[in-house]
Amino acid sequence: MEILHRRRRATVEEIRSELPNAPSASSVRKLLEIMIERGLLAREYDGPRHVYFPAVHPDEASRSALKQLVRTFFDNSPGSAIAARLVIRLGLDGVLGLGGCACAAGGLAMVAAVASGLMSSTSLVLPMAVYLAGLGMVLPQGIAGAMTPFPERAGAASSLFGFLQQTAAAVCGAAVGWFLGQSAWPLALGVATMGLATFGLWLATRGLRARAAKH
Repeated sequence: MEILHRRRRATVEEIRSELPNAPSASSVRKLLEIMIERGLLAREYDGPRHVYFPAVHPDEASRSALKQLVRTFFDNSPGSAIAARLVIRLGLDGVLGLGGCACAAGGLAMVAAVASGLMSSTSLVLPMAVYLAGLGMVLPQGIAGAMTPFPERAGAASSLFGFLQQTAAAVCGAAVGWFLGQSAWPLALGVATMGLATFGLWLATRGLRARAAKH
């Protein structure tokens, strides 16, 4: 889509010429046909070949791609539908910032609860709920934003991400469970560290994203 929005019109071979490690012409043609079926592209004959051109504004195409990737990665759950609406309203970067802020707030609230000696289930569950709400905004939108330029690789990326996520969760869960019988600090510090790291990474890369958006 980026190539066609920049060139306005292009043939399959012209599109392939700008793709790194270009797939076969038939693969590119198949992807273009899918985009035509979704109303993102149109085509017309120019002599013996087809010429493809965008059928929607770039912003609308980006929103459509994000929704499709959210469906691919998260099975179109109600939470993902809400997240997709937030993206349309706040923009991808705004949702990532909001989610990162929620992750950091949940982590700090859990540290405060443990430091204050509040060890009831409510004092730990509520901060975790805030953290998970933020994570629910960060994960799908971060993945969708990263994969938007590469929709043909979404399936492979989803499988790899799922494997890494489950493996890391198992290792971290085992480590936290080992220490949790003696103290709640491993859980609180782990959640707080990840939450602050998420929000800090979003803040640290704002300049990079702003410069990239200008190009």
